Amino acid sequence: MRLRVRSLFVYGFFASCLVLGTSSVVTGADSKLIRFQIKDQFDRVHTEEALKSRVVLVLCGDREGSRYQGLWGDRIRDSLRVRDRLSSVLLLDVADLRGVPFFIKGSVKRKFPREKAAWVLLDWKGRFAQAYSFQADSLNLALFDQTGTLVYQVGVQEPDPVELEVLMSRIAQLPRD
Repeated sequence: MRLRVRSLFVYGFFASCLVLGTSSVVTGADSKLIRFQIKDQFDRVHTEEALKSRVVLVLCGDREGSRYQGLWGDRIRDSLRVRDRLSSVLLLDVADLRGVPFFIKGSVKRKFPREKAAWVLLDWKGRFAQAYSFQADSLNLALFDQTGTLVYQVGVQEPDPVELEVLMSRIAQLPRD
């Protein structure tokens, strides 16, 4: 009986992922956090080395997807704060800027927040989007555990409480720092 209930739960979870059409559950060591050396809008260089042994949630959007970055970012931070997990999850904002012509890079860069605490990685080559096959026109969320293994990935648009709860349940499964 217990096995049947567990099987129904697993089947139901995967079926709901198919219905939502955006979720993907990633397991195993098939996808790790990429090595990178990328500048933010203040020309400070960031690398994956600073993220070692941390739970990392990448929020990456292209031009269209970036419209949802603030909406989702605020809701994720609020949900983590309520669950007392804000300090144990590092949110990494990444802008997928592939295709931006070199002659307007300066003006694009000036559109990002001016507050030093609101830094965003400017991914001019689209390394994150290519490495994880991110969806175009969406905000892509990629959750990495403390070993740098991708454990959950989803492309989202308008904030969705169900999808937010799925993300929070995945975070809850990870050990705290």
